[in-house]
Amino acid sequence: MIDPLIGAGATVLAALVTAVIGAVTDTLRVEVGAPEPTPTVTETVTQPPVVDPPEDPEDPEDPDPEPAAATVRRSEQSVRLAADHSIDLDSRDDNWGVTTEPGAVGGDLRLDSHNWSGLKARHRMAVVERREPDFLLCRNAMTLVDSVPHDELRDDVSLCVRTSEGRWARVDVVRVSPDPRWLDLDVHVWEGTAPVEG
Repeated sequence: MIDPLIGAGATVLAALVTAVIGAVTDTLRVEVGAPEPTPTVTETVTQPPVVDPPEDPEDPEDPDPEPAAATVRRSEQSVRLAADHSIDLDSRDDNWGVTTEPGAVGGDLRLDSHNWSGLKARHRMAVVERREPDFLLCRNAMTLVDSVPHDELRDDVSLCVRTSEGRWARVDVVRVSPDPRWLDLDVHVWEGTAPVEG
């Protein structure tokens, strides 16, 4: 126990002597335990920024790409639809598969004279603004109806109709008989099908 006391006493004495000599001469200064400063070199490396590649609008992995334009399946002007007849917009027949059977398979539109109820869709249709037929306008139509009443059938009504095979058709009413016993329609049907509900 005496050895540590002697070591501590010697350290205190050395510090005291150094302080007195430094104070008297103002020339000597000793710092006990301070390390010598060493120069530090800092190297900065600049990396180029990481930029994500732009999205490819025609990426084949895109699950629902927007088509620029759909292929036209069939288009015809002044197709006459008589009262109590149905038209099959998917048909390739010369007369568009027109039939008088009320529940005919494939009959997409029917001009119904019963109680003057108007033009009925087998599935759904949307009344749209009159302009050039546009597949995306039809496909994205939000307000779908089952029928257009007799008193709303005019020669400026345009419809987007979902067919029984899942296609979209643009149907423009171009002439209406006064009673109405018939309608003349401009019909434009696009390829591409999707499941039809109900």
